[in-house]
Amino acid sequence: MMNLTIKLPDDKYRRLELLAQYRNTTMTLLMEEISTKALIEFDAYSHFLSRAARGKVERGLAILDELDSHFGTGRGQEAGGTIFDFDPDLSAYTANG
Repeated sequence: MMNLTIKLPDDKYRRLELLAQYRNTTMTLLMEEISTKALIEFDAYSHFLSRAARGKVERGLAILDELDSHFGTGRGQEAGGTIFDFDPDLSAYTANG
């Protein structure tokens, strides 16, 4: 296993600390999870670019239209709720709580 040292603004570090506490985990495990998600996103994007370079625009748009009609959303429409709709009670994790 390798070590990584990074410099973060104090506020960002404190917020990450709160997030780790909220998830009942360590900063090390939180950073490992965040880096794993970033790599998954990068791999998916790289795969998309590779496929898009070989694909046809018309076929891609047709597939998106099929998905839109299946899930009831259209281009430019919102799909519904987001993760930001969740409002946990964080008072136990704040300095004033």
